[in-house]
Amino acid sequence: MSRSRLTGKLAGVVLAAAVVATITASGCGGANPNDPSGSPGKQLFVEKCGSCHVLEAAGTRGVAGPNLDAAFKQSLADGFERSTIESVVRKQIALPMGKAMPANLVEGKDADAVAAYVAESVKDPSGSEDGAASAGR
Repeated sequence: MSRSRLTGKLAGVVLAAAVVATITASGCGGANPNDPSGSPGKQLFVEKCGSCHVLEAAGTRGVAGPNLDAAFKQSLADGFERSTIESVVRKQIALPMGKAMPANLVEGKDADAVAAYVAESVKDPSGSEDGAASAGR
């Protein structure tokens, strides 16, 4: 193979890698991990949880279960980390209090995704546009 032909192929590979890197960095072709509004957790939450739970970021208006924005308002105001809220939500999915919600309505990675979405999406009680809390509104 000639040197110019090899250089041309190498340039093509470099160009393709640059295009993939640009698409990935711009958020096209996949969910932005810093924006929970495009996450699989949101879709699962809306499908499996939204008929019972209010969550403003998800646009759900459930009437049977707790309003999740209200449920975590004081915890956030008191300085609890969103990782703590994620843990609480994940445990409630596995072992809900009361009989209205079935245990493990979502499981495994799906339950992890829902818990992460809820934790990042519940309203910040200070009203600031803090991180991902305002995503999807």
